Amino acid sequence: MDKLHIQEKNFLPEILFDKDNSIFRIKGKSIPENAENFYAPALKWLETYFENPNPQTKLELILQYYNSSSARSISKILKLCDDKYKEGKDVSVSWIVQNEDEEMINNGEDFKILFKLPIEIKTI
Repeated sequence: MDKLHIQEKNFLPEILFDKDNSIFRIKGKSIPENAENFYAPALKWLETYFENPNPQTKLELILQYYNSSSARSISKILKLCDDKYKEGKDVSVSWIVQNEDEEMINNGEDFKILFKLPIEIKTI
């Protein structure tokens, strides 16, 4: 399976999904004009990946900021991971934020409430 790598630029996050190296990361600021279109390749890649996933999948979300349309797309990605977790796959999320970014910490806490999959909030 080919990896998916979208470079970070301006207000678009880096997306790196690499099955061979067990890297599943979205990092940066997410303020695309059309988040659904921007995140569509990531969602499609993950759907294909979960047909034959690694023994363990740990998604890292290292977001400094995201807009409301990005939140919907991120929710779709987390929902897919949550569904696979409920099916018995070893899937977890690290929500990594700046130490004093209360808003992003709270956003991570909100996602923990919405989904059953393990979401660990880490501050750096």
